[in-house]
Amino acid sequence: MGDYEDVISGVDFLIAKGMVDKDRVGSVGCIGGRRHIDWMTYYGNTDIHPFTRQYLKGTPWDDAEIYRKTSPITYVNRVRTPTLIQHGDQDKRVPPLLYRGFGNPINKPKQQRAVMEHNYEWFSKYIWGEEVPAQPPGSGGNY
Repeated sequence: MGDYEDVISGVDFLIAKGMVDKDRVGSVGCIGGRRHIDWMTYYGNTDIHPFTRQYLKGTPWDDAEIYRKTSPITYVNRVRTPTLIQHGDQDKRVPPLLYRGFGNPINKPKQQRAVMEHNYEWFSKYIWGEEVPAQPPGSGGNY
């Protein structure tokens, strides 16, 4: 069973038990956290090629299909839910950029709090349908 199937089977179980509203499901953590959305591009940009070759059992030129099949970007045309991707601008392993001065992971308390607050604001808007107050000028993203 793959990661997606594992997570979804747990969500389906909670929905069946009446513990989760099927119309208001959200997820946080490495599902949206370690942003390897395109394994082919990742392989060309990362400094940890041995990990990628071991994880996907080859290089992109050895088995392009496994890189395509396991890349979330392959299925982006099927996405029907809002998706938040957060990122440290110093992360040389997984481009693009967002949180200044951080790599993989974001590891300082102030910036970790900012990530949690952004997650809360995103969930408030897209899951709970609440109005999210506008950020004061100059505060957006300079964490």
